Amino acid sequence: MLTLRLLGGLSLTSSGGPVSGRASQRRRLALLAALAIARGKPVSRDKLVALLWPDADAEHARHLLADSIYVLRDALGNDVLLGVGDDVSLNPERVGSDLAEFQMALDAGDRERAVSIYSAGGAFLDGVHVTDAPEFERWAEVTRRQVQAEYRRALESLANDAAARRKHAEAAGWWQQLAGEDPISSRVALGLMRALAASGDRAGALEFARVHESIVRAELEAPADPAVTAFANELRHTHERTPTKSSVSDRAPTTVALENSKSAPALAPSAEPATTPANAVPIRWRYRRATAAAAVLLLGLAMYSALHGRTNSSSRAMAVADSEPSIAVLPLTNIGGDSANESFAAGMTEQLIDALARSGRLRVIAATSAFAFKGHASDVRSIAESLHVRHILEGGLQREGARIRVRLGLIDAASGATRWSEKYDREMKDVFAIEDDIARAVAGELSSRLLTTPTPPRRKRGTTNLAAYESYVRGRDPQLLRSDSGVKAAIGHFQRTIALDSTYAGAYAGLAHMYGVSILDGRPGADTTIAKARVMAMRAVALDSTLAEAHYELGFVSLLGGLDLPSAAREIRRAIALDSTSSRAHEGLSTVYRWQGRPNDAVAEARLAVANDPLSGLATTELASALLFARKYDSARVLLDKLRSLRPPIRRVATLSGQLYATQKMFPQAIAELRSVAPPRGMQVRALGLLGFTLAKAGERAEAKRVLADVTARWRAGKMGAYDVATIYAGLGDYDQAFVWLEKSIGDRSIRPEIMGPAFDALRADPRFNRIRQRLRLQ
Repeated sequence: MLTLRLLGGLSLTSSGGPVSGRASQRRRLALLAALAIARGKPVSRDKLVALLWPDADAEHARHLLADSIYVLRDALGNDVLLGVGDDVSLNPERVGSDLAEFQMALDAGDRERAVSIYSAGGAFLDGVHVTDAPEFERWAEVTRRQVQAEYRRALESLANDAAARRKHAEAAGWWQQLAGEDPISSRVALGLMRALAASGDRAGALEFARVHESIVRAELEAPADPAVTAFANELRHTHERTPTKSSVSDRAPTTVALENSKSAPALAPSAEPATTPANAVPIRWRYRRATAAAAVLLLGLAMYSALHGRTNSSSRAMAVADSEPSIAVLPLTNIGGDSANESFAAGMTEQLIDALARSGRLRVIAATSAFAFKGHASDVRSIAESLHVRHILEGGLQREGARIRVRLGLIDAASGATRWSEKYDREMKDVFAIEDDIARAVAGELSSRLLTTPTPPRRKRGTTNLAAYESYVRGRDPQLLRSDSGVKAAIGHFQRTIALDSTYAGAYAGLAHMYGVSILDGRPGADTTIAKARVMAMRAVALDSTLAEAHYELGFVSLLGGLDLPSAAREIRRAIALDSTSSRAHEGLSTVYRWQGRPNDAVAEARLAVANDPLSGLATTELASALLFARKYDSARVLLDKLRSLRPPIRRVATLSGQLYATQKMFPQAIAELRSVAPPRGMQVRALGLLGFTLAKAGERAEAKRVLADVTARWRAGKMGAYDVATIYAGLGDYDQAFVWLEKSIGDRSIRPEIMGPAFDALRADPRFNRIRQRLRLQ
């Protein structure tokens, strides 16, 4: 028996595993999908030809259909496809499907089983795209909506039945799933609120009311339905007069499964025993809070001004862009200025960026950089020069009654010529479905023009808990990496995320990273923190082995914990293979190359990180570090001077500037930089070691020894690492003690890749450094 998966994707399996070879070609699987929907009834060849080969002439199209039928029968068995005259049907005794099981469960009145089947899979043919088959795409979209409507009706029926049986907590569980399908519906919101209130959880009902109101306000730019507001007010007044059975804080949070939903805290469950549905589907999060969008835009503008105050020449920018297919998606213009369409324009832009980034071989500029140009009257060539891309995708959208029109154009930045343009007209029924539909179509079109391989389908990942995702987003704020207090706050956010959803791979990866960052100052006692970081990273990989950031964090921990460079390189390269647009992964590989003494490779990877996110201050800082390591001092200084103007400042800029000045024997400037951030003036304890090293090199040995005494005391108190003591001894020329403390720095995990840089050339020339190389496995 063969099984055709239609919910959540498209694949064919047998008892021996996935079917491969010619029978698994996408268009042939699509042919099976079209036949499966008919549930054994015959389908005319003319209809199949129109669906799958609409652009071919009639004779050629029928030949292609016949060839596909022959291949499928040859590979799967002659009785898989049945033919009578000009009709074709799928033999249900040989090929079953999850959609058929879903429909049979509904026919039998087993709505709970039907809901379970759909939730385990997902939307019909989700992420499936067949090139040059627009009729198939439209047919799939119509079918997708029909199946989704059946799923929603089953959920609502289950919720109503549970309420009729006075199983209010169970009813709340079904309403929660339905809210995930239709988060803007006031009817669904009221159903969930009433179920929660009836189960004794007034606080949860009020919290969801707040969530729903924020969703409606963000997406529709309108207030919530008066009925929702009125019921919430009623609950507030009742809540003030009558305390609930138990406080919300005394209970564990309920998982709220909101597919295509918006950010909000989770709901607290009722104290009543419930049969809460265990088949929540992962969300694909696209909610953009207005404050977050504003923050991103302001950061982008600041980075654009600081890092690109003087545009590069067109020839140099195009030379960089020509090295690989590259594109920037500019924020879509809201034609007509209707404010109700702003969120749709932003969402459509993000979906396009995401879909194109999944191509694997197309360098796509990150949203933080692309959105910096929103509302700016820069010409396409200037933008392309700033972002170092060869192509620009631009366009706009306009709403006309019940329809939305999206116009897009692909611009060759070198010539200014339009390589491709298209208009997409859609009924304004389901905003998210429109975004997905158009993004998939555009990604397929541009991939075929700019790449030799098609765009792979987007992979679902995420959480079913709104509060978990809200906390996750806060933890990922790049601003938190700029200070110790921010890192601690991020750790708190990720810990709360995991408490809310223990299966959220991204949260474990984020926590692993922040644990790693928290010990970068080289303080002793790092073993425990590194061990926790490694556990978090391994948990992330175990939960989702296809998550690029999980593999990156495992590699990052390998760099910190014992400096297992082979493992670090392997995991980071795996991350890049999964997501070549990951700036963080390219930064990590640049660090590996610095350890290995490969300066040119380190610079190349750091440049890739900046190319993927040109307005990222953190990526640019890593590039400055790589340039310093490669002895490209003038280039490093230019970047550091630009980074200096950013507010809030990036922690590493002052220490990198101090290293740069010290390497060039500009000691007064180096000392001034390091004193500005080292205690007691500043908070960067790692700057003390560099300060002592620089004072010694500048001939201020007495002052250097005072700093050495301070750093040694801090080491004994467990506040600094042995590496900082070693660097000061190296500056004083006491290599005997320098090597003693370097050995200790390997033990307490405080050693840093700067030891391989130009400042320590003389130390590495000592034969005793070979022992350090051996312990670090740097041969």
